[in-house]
Amino acid sequence: MNREDIREVRDALGKNIRRAQQHRDWVHLEANSYIYFDQRWNSNSEVSLAQGAAKAFERILSAQESKETRADAYISSGCTCHLMRGETCDHCNEQYAEEES
Repeated sequence: MNREDIREVRDALGKNIRRAQQHRDWVHLEANSYIYFDQRWNSNSEVSLAQGAAKAFERILSAQESKETRADAYISSGCTCHLMRGETCDHCNEQYAEEES
């Protein structure tokens, strides 16, 4: 999933949250008896589930953006250590040699 897909899902969840909140508000106005107790409970659960999913996608999006920012910093500095599976790249080896001397 790329950032655009995650944003699209997050926006859809936002619409779902608003729809669930409207339904919850309607049920709370109409539900004055025990018959509607289940509907009230379900509408509250619906809202909280949608909000939890939206928060999860927000965390995924921010984590992905921070990873891309770190990768951009490596690439702009000339470092390729993140591609070498635990080895140090030539660029960093040169920097370490300069710092030691």
